[in-house]
Amino acid sequence: MKNFYAFIIVLFIISCQKETKHIGKLKTHNPQNEISQIIINPEAERLFEKASEKNKISEHDSAKIFLEKSLILEENPIIYNEIGITLMAQKKFDEAIKYYQKSIVLDSTYYPTFINISRCYLKTEKYEKGKKILKKMISNSDSEYWKAYGNMYLALFYFNVDKD
Repeated sequence: MKNFYAFIIVLFIISCQKETKHIGKLKTHNPQNEISQIIINPEAERLFEKASEKNKISEHDSAKIFLEKSLILEENPIIYNEIGITLMAQKKFDEAIKYYQKSIVLDSTYYPTFINISRCYLKTEKYEKGKKILKKMISNSDSEYWKAYGNMYLALFYFNVDKD
């Protein structure tokens, strides 16, 4: 019997040894490569960047003003999405949802908006709407990245909401 236990211990030690197999250079993924939309108007982009700077230092009211001015120059899903993000930071979830919806109507392939609106739905306990919007994004997207990202958030809904 002692030999059996010794065999198990040796087997365990051998199986736990670190494998030093070369797996090659790790590739990193830049989600920006998955986004084709850009802000075209230079002044709208400049205002968008100013808003981003204001958001970084939690000056969300100023950021929203810059974003609204940017939106006047160029109606763009990126700008609508950023206004939604700004409002989410202020915990104005229902107002943020309205901007996210405008972004989706303007361009249903700007997938960051789908993720952000689902986060708002989660915060406002509109679980079915959140799951529905994520399923729509997943089924419409050709990008493996956005499908995986959408599935991750969908899993979060199921984990946190549908525990049964």
